[in-house]
Amino acid sequence: MLTLEATERLRDFALEVELRVERGRCLALAGPSGAGKTTILRVIAGLRRPRRGRVECDADVWLDTEAGIAIEPERRRCGYVFQEYALFPRLRAWENVGYGLPRAERRERAHELLDRFGIRGLADARPHELSGGERQRVALARALAPEPRALLLDEPLSALDARTRARAGQTLASVLREASVPTVLVTHDFEDAALLADEVAVVDRGRIVQQGTAGELTAAPASAFVADFTGSAVLTGTARRGPNGLAEIRLDGGAVVTSSDAAEGRVAVSVHPGEVTLEPPGSPAAGSARNRVHGRIVSMTALDNRMRVGIETPQPLAAEITRASAEQLGLKPGDEVIAAWKAAATRLLPL
Repeated sequence: MLTLEATERLRDFALEVELRVERGRCLALAGPSGAGKTTILRVIAGLRRPRRGRVECDADVWLDTEAGIAIEPERRRCGYVFQEYALFPRLRAWENVGYGLPRAERRERAHELLDRFGIRGLADARPHELSGGERQRVALARALAPEPRALLLDEPLSALDARTRARAGQTLASVLREASVPTVLVTHDFEDAALLADEVAVVDRGRIVQQGTAGELTAAPASAFVADFTGSAVLTGTARRGPNGLAEIRLDGGAVVTSSDAAEGRVAVSVHPGEVTLEPPGSPAAGSARNRVHGRIVSMTALDNRMRVGIETPQPLAAEITRASAEQLGLKPGDEVIAAWKAAATRLLPL
């Protein structure tokens, strides 16, 4: 198990975090740039010493500021994949992977790992001769080469183009499932965190504001910040008690929606795009979707077999439907639509 407690001053806020990662599990530190995520990785790796902190891995103390313990980075044996991979440009792929290993085992171990990642044929290539996905796999192989006690990844997919990203993400997810060490990865993209990690810790201004599985965070965000980060639309309005035990919310700019959550006064209204269906204007209400808001399509973005549809209303909405549904409805930017969703899918959060 990997554990961390740390306090450090970062620009205009304080980093104060505690985390625990079991062997064979992956925790994603997810949040906006500048929230302190990479600093946490650097404290674990021994590249930064905080004002106060303690780091343990399998009962070995790597850092204890009160006791004056600070084990050197090379003795911690952390596999670290940097954001831009940080490969040595003049070294061949196998030399990058084997860098730092005993000379007698360097070549054999490097080729073994390159073969595992399906790029043994590129062993003699230099970084500038490799694609983004290939450089990522070399960096992962290098991180795994010394049989690390913990694996740290800083934005492992951010340097890749959209075409390479999906395939590289699947490869990385497979590697993390096979790893038998605690893994901590940093990302600003919630979809990456959901794909790669067993649990997600949302970090804002140096603090973990909510932690759980990706599904738990999406279904029950603790704040408007978390709801927005996980991809939900966040609207504002004023709530009052409505009929049948529901809350009735008058949204800023118009429209009234209901929620099964109880609240009164000013609230944030969260609805995930996957809960929103689209209907042609004038169509009668069908099913149990009580909330119906008129709007105009302003964008359509393909996501694998899904389509994310941006909808202009007094407050922006989004729907995520199958591409087949979008084609069946003949949707295109500029079309008027009704966005419909259930009261039970409407989360009310404090502003």
